[in-house]
Amino acid sequence: MSAYDTVVQAIALASATGSSRLYELRAADPTAPLPAFEAGAHIDVHLGPCLIRQYSLLNSPDRQGR
Repeated sequence: MSAYDTVVQAIALASATGSSRLYELRAADPTAPLPAFEAGAHIDVHLGPCLIRQYSLLNSPDRQGR
């Protein structure tokens, strides 16, 4: 498993109820592209020693900057 330092660039509502959000992550080092991924891929976001959230990845394959 690899770890990448990222920053949250933007947060947008993904549903009318506001219960889903889209998080735009970018590499903390803007000169380092994020790795490519395939449809259906997920990331684990570690929010604390015992709290891990999984998020689906969504992006055009030709855009590796976010």
